[in-house]
Amino acid sequence: MSVMRLIEDTGLIPVVSVAPEKAVDLGRALEAGGVPILEITFRREGAEKAIENVAKELPKVAVGAGTVLTLEQARMAVDAGARFIVAPGYDPDLVEFCLKKGVDVVPGVSTPSEVTTAMKAGLKVLKLFPAESIGGTRTLKDLAGPFQSIRFITTGGMSLENLGEYTRQKNVLAVGGSFMAPSALISAGDFEGITALTKTAVKEMFGFKLIHMGINAKDKDQAREWAMLMNALFDFPANETAISYFASTDIEIMSGGGRGEKGHIGIGTNCLKRALTWLEEKGYSPNLETARYDASGRMTFIYLDKDICGFAVHINQR
Repeated sequence: MSVMRLIEDTGLIPVVSVAPEKAVDLGRALEAGGVPILEITFRREGAEKAIENVAKELPKVAVGAGTVLTLEQARMAVDAGARFIVAPGYDPDLVEFCLKKGVDVVPGVSTPSEVTTAMKAGLKVLKLFPAESIGGTRTLKDLAGPFQSIRFITTGGMSLENLGEYTRQKNVLAVGGSFMAPSALISAGDFEGITALTKTAVKEMFGFKLIHMGINAKDKDQAREWAMLMNALFDFPANETAISYFASTDIEIMSGGGRGEKGHIGIGTNCLKRALTWLEEKGYSPNLETARYDASGRMTFIYLDKDICGFAVHINQR
């Protein structure tokens, strides 16, 4: 798997400054939390050694170099085993060096002009930095129109609190930051705490939420009866559709059955495509015949191929 595909499937990039002797333990902690990716910045001496240690000891962890400002740093990072290079700005010489070496490079951009320059170089993944300071998700939405082929890794101001908001954006490949591995926990050697934070970040990224439940009635009369019961007991408004009755907006009673032995459940997520990869690894594949897409071609809805607890399950893009 290419490193960019791994980053897209994972959706998170821990960005750290770490001493060489702690880098491997940190990589293990992040991998245990569900994020086998590590960007080690050149903000402290020994960054190349830290990269080398992770590259040698943890082959399943994609280690890259961040805050790369010079060609010399890029050479050291590549020689140490970095699988990707991230820069805070756009340096054409650095980009050319990485492309010739066959190493993925993600330069930082903050303006449409810089995005255009990067596109001319053949790049399709860029770092939006500093994301929060230059408008955050509003800027991402503005850039999505003219630059439909570009995906962004957002850094600068990322946190557990705004993670879901960013991962919902269709042009965000991944979110990077230090919030999974803060310097205080690294200094203290609290790698269990880093694993716990990473698991929390994965949970926040997906943002799985029950949004809808369907119940299979035997026919239209029974569906109406059950909807009116919900209305009488809980004052949920009963509304008829062509194939069902709704009790409020969250409970659908199917007229004459539907998918699933008992009914269906709708689960919302911040990033549908990434969620499908996650679920497929756990044995639940998408039923591609049920997929729906928006006008831009982004998948917004799909059923899984197997029932869960007697219920068919569809996943919705939030």
